[in-house]
Amino acid sequence: MARKKVKLQWIVDIVARKATYKKKVKGLMKNVRDLSILSGVDASRLENDQTKKVMNQENFTWQRIFKARDEVVKQQMKNRKKEIENLRIQ
Repeated sequence: MARKKVKLQWIVDIVARKATYKKKVKGLMKNVRDLSILSGVDASRLENDQTKKVMNQENFTWQRIFKARDEVVKQQMKNRKKEIENLRIQ
């Protein structure tokens, strides 16, 4: 039984968009695998999938900097609350 044609448009819901993307990629990879078998040609995986979790040194450094900044801000907020509490006690 054939499905009706889906009109392509931007999916606003992030979760639904990611789920649809994963389904589309899975379907495309199945087609690539089938074509690879039929034609006898080796088809490699998408480069994006292979390097998705690989992080270069610059990105790793920036990520650490942002984490450290967030921790500093949280600690400053805790210190301010403690100072205010100490002033109230005095």
